[in-house]
Amino acid sequence: MNNPNHASRSAGESLGVASGPTYASAALGLPNYWYPAMASPSLGGRPKPYTLLGQNIMFVRRQNRAYALENRCPHRGIPLHQGKFEFQGTISCIYHGWTFDLATGQLVAALPDGPDSPMPGRSVCAIRSYPLEERAGLIWVWMGAGAPMVPVEEDIPEEMLRDDMHIISWFHVRYGNWRFGVENAVDEAHARFLHRDSILRAWRQRAAWTNVKIRETPDKKWLYRDQDFQQTYAYYPKLGVWPWKHWWRPPEGKINSPISKRARRLAMSVIPEDARKGSVRLPCIFRPSTYMSPSTISYEWHVPVDKEHTMYLQAATRHTKNPLLVFAFKLRYWLWYRWLAQWRFNSQDGSMVDSMTRNTEAERLMKPDASITAWRKMVERQARGQVDEWRSIGVEHDADLSLEYKGTDAQQTGPAAVDG
Repeated sequence: MNNPNHASRSAGESLGVASGPTYASAALGLPNYWYPAMASPSLGGRPKPYTLLGQNIMFVRRQNRAYALENRCPHRGIPLHQGKFEFQGTISCIYHGWTFDLATGQLVAALPDGPDSPMPGRSVCAIRSYPLEERAGLIWVWMGAGAPMVPVEEDIPEEMLRDDMHIISWFHVRYGNWRFGVENAVDEAHARFLHRDSILRAWRQRAAWTNVKIRETPDKKWLYRDQDFQQTYAYYPKLGVWPWKHWWRPPEGKINSPISKRARRLAMSVIPEDARKGSVRLPCIFRPSTYMSPSTISYEWHVPVDKEHTMYLQAATRHTKNPLLVFAFKLRYWLWYRWLAQWRFNSQDGSMVDSMTRNTEAERLMKPDASITAWRKMVERQARGQVDEWRSIGVEHDADLSLEYKGTDAQQTGPAAVDG
């Protein structure tokens, strides 16, 4: 049975986590960004109700144009997605026929009140209209108040806007606050234990531990992990050697063929050089790059739904104009990648995000958690439109600009090595 206090914990108001005021208050996300809502082909003439960043929104396509409106009639609170299309470019509430302009959200008629109704034109009778764009095969919605602060292209990885980009996207909602989802994605250490025996990694031996520094890309938009050392097998005092050696699990990195390495280089070459190493950026984007296959670039968006749920977008992309390579990409995706990687592999992550959302009251971070603290610091420094808001009420950010882990000499000393 769920603890009734779980909801307040996941909201993050009083979690015992090392974060600044912006991150601590961002249980419902960072508003001043463009977020993906769905694949463009999935939106048709029937309205779709969504909740994003705690806001109820209705999406619909009419006369080949996509719209996004507040999903609530201000008359009696009825969800607007249940409405009818009585006039071109409008939607009418199913209850009393209040009719709204799809583009602006303005009330243009209260049908049962007659043509001379005084209700149209009143600001209190209007509903919010959300700026919406379609790019890279996806529908993007601006979640900040007012007009967009940046064009939609600013919040989409540049390589996704190329005309040779092919995308297969999978949207699904799962339990867990979005911050835990992003933190799990950037967590450097969990892949070496949680995923060690997953089907996707069963035939390669992950390192026992690594030495990693967290850095920013030259364009300042991304963080990435810079690994300068790894130990496949290590001796742990009073315990012994871990992990166990198996002849059929060669150390990771020793089974990459020249063909795979070349395919990976070609795939990564489409990413602008200043961002090529990047793996995480605001508002909630993670790029695990070529973990599906050497020729495929993968992406994740952890879009907040409410304080306890996330809409998880997993996108696989391939850059090519060769129809045979496009076919091979899609075949590989549907034959094994969707179920083996996106479902089975990432379900392990999903269960951890679920548990953290329900149970995290405090935390004790270790050296490999530097990627998590670096991500939190990035939010404090860069969250669009929010740093100045905090300063306006006297709250100064003290996020450490240095992203390297700071600990005692003893903490930075790893287990004894046993690799030859």
